[in-house]
Amino acid sequence: MFGDDYQSAFVKTLLRVQNNIINLPGGSEHFDIYLANAIYPVLVPGLEETSREIDRLTGPECKLLI
Repeated sequence: MFGDDYQSAFVKTLLRVQNNIINLPGGSEHFDIYLANAIYPVLVPGLEETSREIDRLTGPECKLLI
């Protein structure tokens, strides 16, 4: 399907998709910028909290009853 160099072809496919700019309906703002502005402030703190919780649950002081 991709030939001998799968990783290179996969990256080129991803980059080709990213070159297509999608604007919000009825506007000129790029959809990806809109998503970044809307999701980023919520996503990053959630990922940080999840990371801390994983560290807490997998740390040496954690005694989970399994």
